[in-house]
Amino acid sequence: MMDYMMEWASTQEGLEKISLTVFSTNNVAISLYKKFGFITEGRMERHFKIEGKYIDDVAMAKFL
Repeated sequence: MMDYMMEWASTQEGLEKISLTVFSTNNVAISLYKKFGFITEGRMERHFKIEGKYIDDVAMAKFL
Protein backbone atom coordinates (compact mmCIF):
# COMPACT_ATOMS: atom_id res chain seq x y z
CA MET A 1 0.00 0.00 0.00
CA MET A 2 2.86 2.40 0.79
CA ASP A 3 4.46 1.64 -2.56
CA TYR A 4 1.21 2.52 -4.32
CA MET A 5 0.72 5.72 -2.31
CA MET A 6 4.27 6.92 -2.95
CA GLU A 7 3.96 6.17 -6.67
CA TRP A 8 0.61 7.97 -6.86
CA ALA A 9 1.94 10.99 -4.95
CA SER A 10 4.91 11.32 -7.30
CA THR A 11 2.55 11.70 -10.27
CA GLN A 12 0.43 14.49 -8.77
CA GLU A 13 1.23 17.89 -10.19
CA GLY A 14 1.94 20.44 -7.49
CA LEU A 15 2.20 17.92 -4.66
CA GLU A 16 5.44 18.65 -2.84
CA LYS A 17 5.11 17.10 0.59
CA ILE A 18 3.36 14.21 2.34
CA SER A 19 2.65 14.63 6.06
CA LEU A 20 1.38 12.22 8.68
CA THR A 21 1.20 11.64 12.41
CA VAL A 22 1.74 8.40 14.27
CA PHE A 23 1.59 7.24 17.89
CA SER A 24 5.10 7.31 19.37
CA THR A 25 4.53 3.74 20.57
CA ASN A 26 3.96 2.43 17.02
CA ASN A 27 7.56 1.49 16.28
CA VAL A 28 6.64 -0.76 13.35
CA ALA A 29 4.91 2.11 11.53
CA ILE A 30 7.67 4.59 12.36
CA SER A 31 10.27 2.20 10.94
CA LEU A 32 8.19 1.72 7.79
CA TYR A 33 7.81 5.46 7.26
CA LYS A 34 11.56 5.99 7.75
CA LYS A 35 12.22 3.24 5.20
CA PHE A 36 10.20 5.30 2.70
CA GLY A 37 12.21 8.44 3.45
CA PHE A 38 9.97 10.18 5.98
CA ILE A 39 11.66 12.32 8.62
CA THR A 40 10.43 13.37 12.05
CA GLU A 41 9.35 17.00 12.05
CA GLY A 42 7.97 17.26 15.55
CA ARG A 43 6.43 15.65 18.57
CA MET A 44 3.31 16.55 20.48
CA GLU A 45 4.01 15.32 23.99
CA ARG A 46 1.26 13.57 25.94
CA HIS A 47 -1.14 14.26 23.09
CA PHE A 48 -3.31 11.21 23.73
CA LYS A 49 -4.37 9.42 26.89
CA ILE A 50 -5.26 5.80 26.24
CA GLU A 51 -6.14 3.43 29.06
CA GLY A 52 -4.59 5.80 31.58
CA LYS A 53 -1.28 6.17 29.72
CA TYR A 54 -0.09 9.25 27.89
CA ILE A 55 1.22 8.79 24.37
CA ASP A 56 3.08 11.30 22.24
CA ASP A 57 2.02 12.00 18.66
CA VAL A 58 4.91 12.12 16.19
CA ALA A 59 4.65 14.31 13.09
CA MET A 60 6.54 12.97 10.07
CA ALA A 61 6.91 14.19 6.51
CA LYS A 62 8.55 13.47 3.19
CA PHE A 63 9.31 16.03 0.51
CA LEU A 64 8.75 14.71 -2.97
